[in-house]
This record gives sequence, structure tokens and C-alpha cells, in this order.
Amino acid sequence: MKTFWLFFSFLSFSFTPLQQLPKDRIGVSGPIHFQNTVFLLAKSYKPDENTYIQQYIPENELLNKFNQMMTVQVVVTNTSIHDAATTKINELIIRKQTDNLCNYTLSPSQDGRQLVLDYVISTENKMGLSQIEFNMYRYVKITLQNKRKVILLYSYTRRGYGTQAESVFRKLAIDHGFLINDMMQTNMPQIFINDQK
Repeated sequence: MKTFWLFFSFLSFSFTPLQQLPKDRIGVSGPIHFQNTVFLLAKSYKPDENTYIQQYIPENELLNKFNQMMTVQVVVTNTSIHDAATTKINELIIRKQTDNLCNYTLSPSQDGRQLVLDYVISTENKMGLSQIEFNMYRYVKITLQNKRKVILLYSYTRRGYGTQAESVFRKLAIDHGFLINDMMQTNMPQIFINDQK
């Protein structure tokens, strides 16, 4: 359970400048291209022995307050992608009790071997909506070197802050179908775990 809590929890962000190149632990040094945007590797970390996380943002954005982010997460596990997605969905069901905008959809690939889970969460303050966040997770089960079975989570995040949050939310309603289609059709990265420190 600890591994999956780390796997699906909200990611912690730092002030690491992009010029300090992070260690590429999974063979995806970037850049990553999605929705006509170029994302550069900004942070790489290994929260436990089975989990590898790398975050990518556009060149002029910051990890502590980004507008868009791509994340590649690799978890060594025998768990199915359906169980992994269900773990996150259960978190969202609980959040919906206190977040009026929280919502999600689950879209399987045509062959049923991949899943895309997308969801919206929001934060409010005394002035109203203060932040909107859209996340889209593509789950794939693959086998790496040494026959290790892993879940590859390829994800896209878009955020809106303050007075821009509502307009970002409205635009998501328009872009939603295109985002799902692009995520399902994009080429997944080839993963190679580098366990050297």
C-alpha cells in the first residue's frame, strides 16, 4: 500500500532550476512533446525502491507554479492497470465530498490493454475558485529488462491559478475530447531503469 500511496499521491514540487540537469533514471531524458508543447526534464526522484518519477515542464515555467507538466512514473509491481486506476478513483470519490468541481472519466483503449484516467480537482479560498487542476493518466503494463513487470504511468497536467482558474476550467470542457484522443495516440517512451546512484 505504501508504494501505491506514493505512486498516486499528488507530486511534491521544488525550485530546482532547469539548467541543473536531473539524473535520468528511466531512459527518458527528454524532451517530451505533447499538444505542440516541448517539455524538458526538470526533476527526477525515487521515493522508494520500486517507484521512479520524472517530471517535465516547458522551458520558461517553474516546478512550484507550472501551467503544464508531463510526468513519467514507473512502478515495479504485479498489480493490474485496472486495480491501479481504481486506487486513484477511490481517492477522487472521497475528494468529491468536499470538492464540487472534482470529476473523472475512465477511457479504455480499443484492445482494453491500456487505460486513460482523467480528472479535475479544484481549490477554493474566501474569494472563490483559486486553482483548477486537470490530470490525465495513461496506464500501461509492460515488462522491462530482467523480466521485471511494471506499470508505466504517462501523465499530463494543466493548471490555472487565481483569476485564470475559471477560464482554464471552461477551456478544458472544449479541449477534453482532443486531450484524451492525443494522449491515447501519443507514442509511449521506451523505459530502461538505471539503478546506479
